[in-house]
Amino acid sequence: MRANVLQLELFPEFVPQGERAPKLALPWSEREEIDSQRAAKILGVSLPTMRRMLNAGCMRYYSLSGKESSVRILYESLVQYCDQLRVHFLIPARHTRQPGRRLRDDQVLPFPLSETITVDEVRLLLHCSDRSVVHLIDSGEIQAYRLLMGDCTTKWRINLPSVERYIAKLHRMAAPKQYAASSLRSESSTP
Repeated sequence: MRANVLQLELFPEFVPQGERAPKLALPWSEREEIDSQRAAKILGVSLPTMRRMLNAGCMRYYSLSGKESSVRILYESLVQYCDQLRVHFLIPARHTRQPGRRLRDDQVLPFPLSETITVDEVRLLLHCSDRSVVHLIDSGEIQAYRLLMGDCTTKWRINLPSVERYIAKLHRMAAPKQYAASSLRSESSTP
């Protein structure tokens, strides 16, 4: 099949004969694919990282001309990969997908990039070691994922609200102890 196959307008009977604009037929309709720049933006990675992910087989894609700039990624494969991340790292789904409707770009990842922090930031918040942060992730106390499953060199992406919930839990656990200690002091100070 030649690359210059033409596709007519959706409703040719309503377009005057001389005004029909031919379109190039692609393997998938435009709504089913995205370019590598948009995919990289959705995932919060650089273009070289996006290329490495594609070469590793994380998502299905094709190239229009063999050039890296013309790579098209099947949108559904990007969503499926992020769903696999969610399942692998035991992160609950944030949104239910309507059949035939796409998610907004900020809904594809297990949690939004705006709510993502690093191990170093958590370590500073909790005044603990990197190892302790990873232990909290492994135990399920805080939610996190690695963008490349099975690659232990990939940095953790940690959900800030889950860290805030963990800190609130620590405060609740510590509050009764502080109350009990202050009541003991007040009892001992009375004659």
